[in-house]
Amino acid sequence: MSYRTFTSLKQHIITKHPSSQLQRMTSSEVDTAWNHSVGYNSCLQSEEDQQPTVSFEKESKSEIGVTCNLESIKEFAAVSLCRLKADVSLTDKTIKQVINFSESLVGQINDFVRQKLTAFLNRYASFIPAEQIVKLQNSLCFDNIFKDVKTSTKQQSFLNTLVGTFPKPRSIMLKGRKVKRFVNGKEQLTKVYDTFQYIPIVESLKMILRNPENRLALNENEPPNEQLSIHQSFIDGKQFKNNTKYHGYNKILAPLVEDLKKLEKGIQVYIGKENITIRAAVIVVAGDTLAVHELLGLLGPSASFFCRECTITRNEFLKEPFNNIYQIRDRSWCEKNLQELQKKDILSKDCGLKSTGCILNDLQQFHLTNNHFFDVMHDLAEGVIPVTLQLVLAHYYREKILGFTIEFINHRLQTFNYGYRDRKNKPVANITAPMLLLPTKHKMRQTASQYLLLLRAFPFLFRQKIPDGCEYLDLISVLINITRISFSPTVSNYHLAELEMNIKIFCNMFCKLFSCRPNKLHHLYHYPECIKEIGPLEQYDCRIFEQKNKAIKNQMNVARNYKNVCYSLAKRQIFAQALAIAEKPFKDNISYQSGKIKLVKDTLSAPLLHYNLEDRCFCPKEIIYNGIRFRPNSVISMKTKNQNGIPSYGEIKEIIVINDVIRLLVTSWETIDFDDILQAYLVESENVQLLLELSKIHSHTTFSFWKKYNDKAHYTEIKYRPTEKKIIKKQRDAQAKQKITSTEPAHPETYEEYENIQFEDEISLELDQEFNIDLVLQQTPEGLSIIESLKENQPIDCKLTRLITKVLCDYLIKRCG
Repeated sequence: MSYRTFTSLKQHIITKHPSSQLQRMTSSEVDTAWNHSVGYNSCLQSEEDQQPTVSFEKESKSEIGVTCNLESIKEFAAVSLCRLKADVSLTDKTIKQVINFSESLVGQINDFVRQKLTAFLNRYASFIPAEQIVKLQNSLCFDNIFKDVKTSTKQQSFLNTLVGTFPKPRSIMLKGRKVKRFVNGKEQLTKVYDTFQYIPIVESLKMILRNPENRLALNENEPPNEQLSIHQSFIDGKQFKNNTKYHGYNKILAPLVEDLKKLEKGIQVYIGKENITIRAAVIVVAGDTLAVHELLGLLGPSASFFCRECTITRNEFLKEPFNNIYQIRDRSWCEKNLQELQKKDILSKDCGLKSTGCILNDLQQFHLTNNHFFDVMHDLAEGVIPVTLQLVLAHYYREKILGFTIEFINHRLQTFNYGYRDRKNKPVANITAPMLLLPTKHKMRQTASQYLLLLRAFPFLFRQKIPDGCEYLDLISVLINITRISFSPTVSNYHLAELEMNIKIFCNMFCKLFSCRPNKLHHLYHYPECIKEIGPLEQYDCRIFEQKNKAIKNQMNVARNYKNVCYSLAKRQIFAQALAIAEKPFKDNISYQSGKIKLVKDTLSAPLLHYNLEDRCFCPKEIIYNGIRFRPNSVISMKTKNQNGIPSYGEIKEIIVINDVIRLLVTSWETIDFDDILQAYLVESENVQLLLELSKIHSHTTFSFWKKYNDKAHYTEIKYRPTEKKIIKKQRDAQAKQKITSTEPAHPETYEEYENIQFEDEISLELDQEFNIDLVLQQTPEGLSIIESLKENQPIDCKLTRLITKVLCDYLIKRCG
């Protein structure tokens, strides 16, 4: 029989050995003796007494009920140290200091415990043989708990036991060049070699797929939860950017392309006794506008051919911004112009291509003309939204009668209650007069997330001072709707049609109200087609890549290796990636933030719980589920709908955990109406309490109640990630509709949003009366050209299809709104 704690040993001796002097002591006296036994040390006995001995050689976990042992403590210490190593903002010197401090602290605690135990046993347990006491002392030795992870080599070896062999960065030489340097005070030409670090993508995939759970998740086509863990990029971005100035992108991308070619054909991998085939293909090259143009061998966005999707030129865009009938770039067009460019028959400015081409075109499944991608973060959050907000605020600032002063704007930005969820993205109140008087020279200074929040909150902040029917506020409302659909993870056919209509309305209004023509305004025209080709653009959002840039920058700020900085960056990035995979990033993650253990009868949820009132439960102050924080006073969206199909909301009052089941006590709020200007639901409290599990709510986000100034009504703003089914009944004002779309009065309509599934049956528009398409085409010059083309039996290409669509859509908008 063995014991791991003093309490268990004490109970055994008291109950099983009445002859011991411990039998004559009460429990409190024993504890007091333990606390004060350091001053009563005595010599260890060398002879065995006749009393029964107690063995400490083996541990009986079943009897003690404790699973902790020395090996588990060492493993916990090793994993904790690896987490510090994965934090790229910490230097190796700092980590060594932590190891030395921890070892010293553990050693002192160990000596203290052994000293106390020895003194106690010598005074009150003299019947125990000396050799047994020595064995007990040795079993309490916790020295060298960091022995397996004390150096970088040992840390990698330990991590190999968790994830298998993980990739090592490869240093690839580009070429040598001569630079002027001072040697011994004299300027000399010195040859230096440019290299870059490449983390093999094949080895990275092998490391991920060694985990059976990861393979199962990929086989079931379940993407990893983006809130859990972010895997590193495969090429160090800083060195990549510097070397491209001298060597170009193709040479640096060459090793990656070679690995991708192998993955297209398939790579056989043996994982244990299992033989699997890994196949992968490039679908989209994501990045900001400038980076994608450089990677694909296109001229920059400041060139005449600024669009990578069509052949529109800058002069054509400035002259006719609404004309969207231009040839779409395809493979034949690209190959033809590239051949002429390499023969020097044309110049790069005549087609927008670089003579070097794009090495990614060597892949079987990818071509630059098939990269139907525009980044919503750079186009909207850092492009159209900041420009629109600044120009609208500048207009209101110049209209002195409205009372928009610098102090008023900053005061509203500072004092508005954005809610707990958006507190980190609260816009900074840094608006100045030059920003509003000269918006083209002085830009607003906010982050992408702050711009997105400011756009949603704009009607709540300033609706009070803006008159009804203001075109500038209508422009903001249309932009909110465009952003909502563009950032949605799933888009139905109805949403796609709504997006296309709103983009056209927004661009017409923007060009009517303002004189500037940003390139990204034209990018919006291609959003519907891009979504049809590659799915929702939100899944390629570059914000997740920007987060990784921050980690690398933090590491560079603390790096002390000036000889080969890129190697140090790559090595630490691989280490962090391996640890993220070892901690199962494809699984849901739940954590609790403090809390209390209560009796069921003492909780607010007691009337709704079917448990004994004397049972215990845990009431955390906050839970974090896949990165989303749920806490009292947060607003959640319930999966249950009211009788009209409108989403229902609830305010969390208490969180309770019983038998690892999380339940939320919420107060139900009734959805009354939808406000077109605020783009939010009007809600009222029903004072009905419900007890819901996480499976009964939309756990992808939480909400906050917003209020207009001097208004007690509560609104729940629509997030940019809508996933619930909702039916919105809108009665549009005829005059407001007339200002946006047509000179004819519009009729009130009822719109229905269907469930946000990515593939859905086509939704047709049911008209009151049939109309003659020939008569419609004869009313415009563009329509007459369409009729002539059809009479000549010309093939219906993409350009003609777009022209027909434009003419018919213009007619339908004019007639039906």
